[in-house]
Amino acid sequence: MEKFILREHPKLNITMLNDRFSFNRPENQTSEYIYKEVDSSKIGKRANRLVRVVSFTVGFSIGSSGDVYKEKDLLQFNYKSQPVSICVKEGDRETIEKVIKRIKEKLRQSLNLS
Repeated sequence: MEKFILREHPKLNITMLNDRFSFNRPENQTSEYIYKEVDSSKIGKRANRLVRVVSFTVGFSIGSSGDVYKEKDLLQFNYKSQPVSICVKEGDRETIEKVIKRIKEKLRQSLNLS
């Protein structure tokens, strides 16, 4: 079993076992996923072009740099062919990348066992 802290505030942990992993959030919210059911994984950005354009325009017009809208880092993967996004805003990027690498290793292991 491996445990990683992805973000301190609010707390977000991931626990990785041989056949599954789970995200643990505040208030005992836990989401569990089986490796064999994961199709892909990556770190991405929330992309909403309209919000970014409007945010830039409003920010620029009020005299700021135009950088009002902040993109959020997301840990993204497909689970049972459905997209899953876990917000890791203000998380430790190095740890998140390490977790993605470990998930990919576990995915390869689970495919080899099948």
